[in-house]
Amino acid sequence: MQSQESIIPIKKYTGNIAIGNISNYQDPDINDDINAQKQMLRLLNIEIKKAADAIYVLYNADNIRGEGWHETGYRPLFIFISEYYKRRLKINVLQKHMTLEKAMYEALQDYLDMKEEDRFYPKDNAELDHLYQTYEYFKSSSRHAYVKWFYNKIKGPTIVVSDVFSRSFFYGKPDNVKGFIFKNTVRKFEPFAFASDSNLTIAFSDYNFEDGSKIVIDPTRRHILLEPTNTHLKFAYKEKASLNDVLSNKYDISQSKHKIHVMAPNLSDINTIALCKWYAGIYFMSESKYLSYGRVPHHQEFYKDFYEILSKLDSKEFIFQMPYFREDLSISNTKFETYSDAFKEEFYIYYPWIEALANASRETNKEVSLVIPGVRRKGDYLKLFLIIEAVFMSRNAPIPKLGYVMNTFEMFDLYEDYVDADFIVIALDEILEEVDSDMGRYDTDYKAEAVLKLIGDHITSAHQFYRVIANKRHILMGRCLAKKEIFHKFRTKGFLEFALPMNHLHIVVPYLETVIKARGTYAGVYRKSLLSRKKNFIHKVPVSNKAEDSEYVIKTRVEKTKDTRNKQKTLKNN
Repeated sequence: MQSQESIIPIKKYTGNIAIGNISNYQDPDINDDINAQKQMLRLLNIEIKKAADAIYVLYNADNIRGEGWHETGYRPLFIFISEYYKRRLKINVLQKHMTLEKAMYEALQDYLDMKEEDRFYPKDNAELDHLYQTYEYFKSSSRHAYVKWFYNKIKGPTIVVSDVFSRSFFYGKPDNVKGFIFKNTVRKFEPFAFASDSNLTIAFSDYNFEDGSKIVIDPTRRHILLEPTNTHLKFAYKEKASLNDVLSNKYDISQSKHKIHVMAPNLSDINTIALCKWYAGIYFMSESKYLSYGRVPHHQEFYKDFYEILSKLDSKEFIFQMPYFREDLSISNTKFETYSDAFKEEFYIYYPWIEALANASRETNKEVSLVIPGVRRKGDYLKLFLIIEAVFMSRNAPIPKLGYVMNTFEMFDLYEDYVDADFIVIALDEILEEVDSDMGRYDTDYKAEAVLKLIGDHITSAHQFYRVIANKRHILMGRCLAKKEIFHKFRTKGFLEFALPMNHLHIVVPYLETVIKARGTYAGVYRKSLLSRKKNFIHKVPVSNKAEDSEYVIKTRVEKTKDTRNKQKTLKNN
């Protein structure tokens, strides 16, 4: 193992400083270890059971919509929880030493080859397609089991290194995993999306790290320190602690008229955030939970997160964004023109989320706010509002405040139509990505001039309409606001509420405190300068200490006027 410090440059990264020991991920080779095989099989069966429980939400969702139980559609589910399937799975893993994914697939084929008459067998291609679609929901269980096995082995603060990216890395990720390093060949967008939602540090490097090596990922300086010296390690810990200071009460922006909402907080940070008094609220998103699970999470899997957030954070606003999936980051293969179409046709995806939030709101007696992204027409979001309110009413939960997210450029042409909402969120990063393909939503090098040139006028127009005419509350949201110059520009344009990722607050909060402390420092300077200019230009009074006094200036002007009139009278009388 290397003992001398090395500096490894990185070009692609996100997050803040991360410190830990290297642990290289590989699928475990357990062919010669029967005890390990049994443990792995146990983990796999647990994940299959979780997936089966979650798929039952399809039945619940269809009942809510009044469509009832469709036996043909749900029979494939019972294949994967049947005793026959479990026996074949056990044989494939323990005796034939197959990989978990292959063991699951072969067990399914064995079931279909059975000669028993009472078994389920697809009667046509449509049912066969549905069967394999159901299998896709279960297939992620094998990857979850592998990653869970890996996580059970690591101890202490860890940086995971992998040649490939897997969504399962974020499924049940333990708190001691501080960051990830992937090869440069890995497609960057997906890891950045997960890192942004979970406030993790991610870097890309082709360096061959050894297990157990101590490293510091330093995105600010664009490098990785391998086996840092004690001096550099102490400095890294000190700098990391200073970044976390923003979540303490070291800063005081209570006197500011501006409000800061913390985006996508880690559940592991909730206790720390609870001690902080300066932030206005929490802005929570759930897309990464769907994607890391590889299926629709069960109601209870959502409820646990929501209850923890609502119960631990007092007297704050809770804004939850409805799950919103891009074409390249989705758990569905179906494409829809609008969000309301997706909500209607795939209600089972969204219903467990809404139900869990309503139940958590009722149990904690906390009012929440919901925002809907991707709305195109006024009628779309009004229908969604009615459905959401109906679910909350059926659970005896407080009716939430409802808003929408302006996350497409075309929505700026319709902003006057959205005044029925309780509030509006403007998603800067997504809009920038749409209008300029070179400016992605997970960029780290936004230029203030480019941002304002692309969308500044449109956002200002919407801002003035909501502020002056509609008197509608609106929140500016985005990673790009972590650029102090960009935040400053929008602050001076009159925006009062902002939502930023938690790992960028160390830039904005100290800046706001500086603005507050500077308030009043220059009071009266402009007034004195203006009076002095008026005195010299209009009244031609010689510069003196007395001339800085407005009363003296006025008195001098009156006296000069009287002198002029007296002279005119004298000349007239003569």
